[in-house]
Amino acid sequence: MTPTEITYGIPKNQRVTVSKIFLNSFEGKFQKIFANKNKAVSFISTFLRDDRAFVALKDGVAVGFVGLEHDNKSFIDANLRQTVGLLGLGVLRAALFGAVFMMNRTKPNEVYVESLAVSEKERAKGIGKKLLKAAIDYARLEGFSSVRLDVIGTNRDAKRLYERFGFKESRVQRVPFPFSKLVGFGKVSEMVYAL
Repeated sequence: MTPTEITYGIPKNQRVTVSKIFLNSFEGKFQKIFANKNKAVSFISTFLRDDRAFVALKDGVAVGFVGLEHDNKSFIDANLRQTVGLLGLGVLRAALFGAVFMMNRTKPNEVYVESLAVSEKERAKGIGKKLLKAAIDYARLEGFSSVRLDVIGTNRDAKRLYERFGFKESRVQRVPFPFSKLVGFGKVSEMVYAL
């Protein structure tokens, strides 16, 4: 069995792979936003920030990642104009994409886990735990006071994982109709890990 290596930053030759893992893992959440999968992969890989990610590698190939936001810089760092320009989205889709990524602005002294994903064939092997631990260790080392994440109501397995790690639910936010229909989920639990 090949060991998994956790690295800070995204190797240049793995940006597309990380983008595909992102899209495949969050397809239900973003399928109404990204009409064209190839354009979506290109868009995501263009705007990934190397200084906001840890990547799990097996034999040099990305099999998972955790994307972080702090100090007002996101893991996927694109503004609405860039989003519309690259994806050619309708105004509603572009606004929805912006809302999904902009509604979680971090507070001072906080790291926000923007996304955590593992490729389908590598799930249930402890890679997600290693990535989450890397994010928490990073936040602690950099002097942040907490790590926050959101988990959608339909992802109970992820919520249990976060609770086992020590995250506490701080609030539940309902997603109002018609947005709940567009994104495919009706509630989001905010969870916080105090450092």
